[in-house]
Amino acid sequence: MGARRESRPLFSRSPRYRKRGGRPAGHAHAHASLAAAAAARQPYLALQLKARAPAAARPGMGGPWMDGCNFRRRDATGARGREIGIQEVVVAGPCHVRQVTSVPCVRRKEARLKRDGATSPSLIKHHLFLLKEALKRQPIMKEGGTPLYATPALGDVVTDYARAHSSALPRHIVDYHADASGKRDDSEMLSSNFQSQLQLLLANSIGAKQILEIGVYVGYSAMVWSHAVGPDGTVTGLEFDPELAKIAGDALAAHDITNVNIVVGNAAETLPKLPAPPGSYDLVFLDADKTGYSNYLSVLLARSKPTAPPAERLLRPGALIIADNVLRRGHVADPSLGAPPSARNRDAWDEHIAAVRRFNDECVAEPRLETVLLPLWDGVSIMRLRD
Repeated sequence: MGARRESRPLFSRSPRYRKRGGRPAGHAHAHASLAAAAAARQPYLALQLKARAPAAARPGMGGPWMDGCNFRRRDATGARGREIGIQEVVVAGPCHVRQVTSVPCVRRKEARLKRDGATSPSLIKHHLFLLKEALKRQPIMKEGGTPLYATPALGDVVTDYARAHSSALPRHIVDYHADASGKRDDSEMLSSNFQSQLQLLLANSIGAKQILEIGVYVGYSAMVWSHAVGPDGTVTGLEFDPELAKIAGDALAAHDITNVNIVVGNAAETLPKLPAPPGSYDLVFLDADKTGYSNYLSVLLARSKPTAPPAERLLRPGALIIADNVLRRGHVADPSLGAPPSARNRDAWDEHIAAVRRFNDECVAEPRLETVLLPLWDGVSIMRLRD
């Protein structure tokens, strides 16, 4: 009696093989009979990539950024076979891939797999094809989210669905995002429209009328905050680069936005001297140099003490502080698994990582702050001032 057919896997089955001379031609296990082949298949389940650091195995499925992994076989008892290639693979069901995560560092050494592997060349070729397809679906971190779903393709579909079923941004903001993304080589510094949908909701939920943005860039987020506070509110932006400040100012003027004021200069110098607005700030958005995050937080808290006169207090009780890029492509959580830095950030990357990690530690340890770090986009930390 033949082996029972498995349910359809998440990825397509390996190619079907024709019966030739009493055995399946080209099958991964070229046994003398179909019955023997079916019996031999049972110790092997679907291939699943598992991430591990270069020096030690790590439990569980890996995310979209992996490095230092190897193809390995595991028999029915769980013992590992010899190393046969690039990524670590756990074999656990019929010889087809049931789940594969996207891995950017795969080196396709098919010759080595054929030489050292215990499976047939045709099956190896099929596995490599699935890995290449997974690479094509690699999500862009600033637009994507936490890898909660079985395949990158499903994650992309769910993200698109969630974005479409969230309250839309005004058309002029979406159009400006598209224009800036297409014209600038450093457009990865832009927050995504989806992230801005969340931030707009947060601002509206607390009725924000005074917002401080540290790091204006080309003015995209300032447009979002301007829409949040409305014509009777004010957005104050601190921008270090005079050229970027001019680009942002021109863009705001072109859209008839008049409730945004941009202060040019080093925020480490301008923030301590910044006058408190009437009623204090309701929300602060940190999206500037990452090495300055800890200092900005320290100044904000020092100028918002419960004992300070209301007219001098920078942040009101219950104000929100939103900090962007607090995971830095995953390196803050685990440098061995994070995505490589962009060319623009490569020289100062280690310093950035250490600074952001220190900032995250300070946020969660600060008793005056209620903090949640969302593993979405490039990491967004949302804090509420308790007093």
